[in-house]
Amino acid sequence: MEKLKKGKSWCWLLGALFIFVLFYYITVRTPLSGDDWGYAVNGMSGNPFVKAWEFYFTWSGRYFAELWGFIVAPRKGLWNFLNPALFAGIYVLLYQIVNPKRNPLSVAVLIAAMMLTVADRLRMETYTWIMGTTYVVPLFLILLVIWMMKNILFSERKIKKGHYAALILLNFYIGLAMENCSAASILLNLLMLLYAYFKRKDALKLTGAGLAVSVLGFALIRMSPGAAFRLARDNQAWIALGLFGQIQQNWGNFLNYTFIANKYMMLILSLITFLALIHHWVDRIWMNKKDKLAAFVQGFILTIAIVACFAPTFVEKMNLEVFSFFYDLGTPQGLIFCSIFYILYIVNLFWILFTLYQDEERLEKLMMVMMAGTCNLAMLFSPIYGPRSSLYTVYFIILLTASVASKIKISSAEAVVILICFSGMCLQRSLSWKRIYTQVAQVQSERESILQYYREHPEDDEAWIPRMPEESIHSADIEEGDTYHQNSFREYYGLPETTKLVFYKKQ
Repeated sequence: MEKLKKGKSWCWLLGALFIFVLFYYITVRTPLSGDDWGYAVNGMSGNPFVKAWEFYFTWSGRYFAELWGFIVAPRKGLWNFLNPALFAGIYVLLYQIVNPKRNPLSVAVLIAAMMLTVADRLRMETYTWIMGTTYVVPLFLILLVIWMMKNILFSERKIKKGHYAALILLNFYIGLAMENCSAASILLNLLMLLYAYFKRKDALKLTGAGLAVSVLGFALIRMSPGAAFRLARDNQAWIALGLFGQIQQNWGNFLNYTFIANKYMMLILSLITFLALIHHWVDRIWMNKKDKLAAFVQGFILTIAIVACFAPTFVEKMNLEVFSFFYDLGTPQGLIFCSIFYILYIVNLFWILFTLYQDEERLEKLMMVMMAGTCNLAMLFSPIYGPRSSLYTVYFIILLTASVASKIKISSAEAVVILICFSGMCLQRSLSWKRIYTQVAQVQSERESILQYYREHPEDDEAWIPRMPEESIHSADIEEGDTYHQNSFREYYGLPETTKLVFYKKQ
């Protein structure tokens, strides 16, 4: 039993290998889809660096995201390796940032389980979509910044020129890759600068350089001619809303993509935090009335959050409509309740972290909460707020949960329960993904044979193509009237321009 609590020093290597193999399996079986076709065609037709530069002035300020698309989309074999390598790297960074001295095996399994239990739409838009990987790369890089700077700021390590080069390059890429991650990098560098001012004066220049570059990157991505042109052309109604109107319109999306859609993340975070809270108060047998009241309030709010995670199940399986206000943002009472409760939840989370931790541990965990919030709050000012935008928030929740779990003094029995539960989650999700992406590969094989026929028989001007399984991959089927993706699909697969595409659902 004691070995389960201590684990092995190399357990994270096994976790990384598991993540790499699983993601390799699903990546190899996932074809290009949606925007991938257009970026593959453009990437094959010219210099990708020039193309990305042109897009900066005509389409998007995300220079490095566009560059990724033009380089990787035409080379599916390259993505087959890069995608699992990125997620395995993210897993390793999450573990190394937490650096659990206690419960290493439990933390290793917990991180893997949370990575596998993201919402289906988030999985579809980031885990198995080449252009969705443009969100993943900045995630890997900002975690790399946190790991590197934690090892510098929380130690006596001497700062070298290489640290300046690494921090500047990483922040510059993040700044010109994705807007909300770019905004979060500003907060991260600002917090590191403040810490250096009070604790590590010799790191002021390094953290100051990081902050300057992150601000520069954010300015370049937000003020790009392409982004301004696209906003003015496609989002006049959004501009007319004004600042407060935009926040009001996106507030429901913020609540949904931060808390409600990520019910497994919220459930695990709340349960682990509750466990940490129980151990904290149990260690303090003699509590005064003030402490008892604090423990009750903190635990009560966490309990409501746990119940909220099961609310959709109560409504769908047991017809208990009274629980719908926990997640139904389409009703006034649901929107009001969720707005008030989740603000209280965050306040309570800050309160708990202040209660449980001291010094660097407290600062580190508070930073994780602020980073998670900033990434989704930044999207309040975007006309496009989708599931993939919440990737960074979800992963900072994973980081926070693992960090809290690593400090709990669990018993041997608790270690066994945690390992069984999260190992079971890993197994269940792995088998589910295996089934989904095996079906995807089968449909894609059928598609390839059908498309080969139409290439050889251009006189047949209507191509009937089977749809992908529901909730499998993003934008794999093209709807009527979507001219851009239809043209990209035809060009990518070498079909005549006059061929009509019909995506049908198989019986």
